[in-house]
Amino acid sequence: MPIYGVSVTKSVEWHGQPEEFSNTYHYNSGLLDNVTANALLDQLVPLERGVHGSNVNFKEARVWEAGGSPQENETILIRDISGAGVLPSVAAIYRECCVVVKLYLGRKSTTGRRIYLKKFVRPCALPSNDSDGVTGGRALIQSNTDPFKTYGNSIKNLTVAGIPDGARLCAPDGTGLPLGTDAEVIPWLSVRQFRG
Repeated sequence: MPIYGVSVTKSVEWHGQPEEFSNTYHYNSGLLDNVTANALLDQLVPLERGVHGSNVNFKEARVWEAGGSPQENETILIRDISGAGVLPSVAAIYRECCVVVKLYLGRKSTTGRRIYLKKFVRPCALPSNDSDGVTGGRALIQSNTDPFKTYGNSIKNLTVAGIPDGARLCAPDGTGLPLGTDAEVIPWLSVRQFRG
């Protein structure tokens, strides 16, 4: 099956100006065209909205062919999107903090460590008050990790109108997730700078 890249770009106010960031996904899927790429985005963008606070604005989504050389990987769709995240949030967090969602790829490194596909979600808020957790004093409480685990399990397989088998999340090299892979959430916030 062909591999497609998908990115969803968001922005948040940071140091007095809007700062853009995005998450990139790769999916094994049947052939995508403009119509089916739009259908894929219709499934993915709401899942992303659910793990971002209302201070995160959605800007643009892209779908492109992946897995080949830059010359072979053509853009299929660029779509403007709008609106904000809908994560029910009460605890604002540092803008550069991420919640890390990981999915086991079913293989190990040469040193025997499990290899994971990781998604760094910059929610800019969390659903529960957890002052020690959001400052790194202790692990995040379950009510703050549950929405991200749900998101991780939801992005694995997308039902796409017009594509019989839908779209299956994979690594950039096309390695698919083994059956039964369950999303995990690292219970500590990770810092990823907007720019160096």
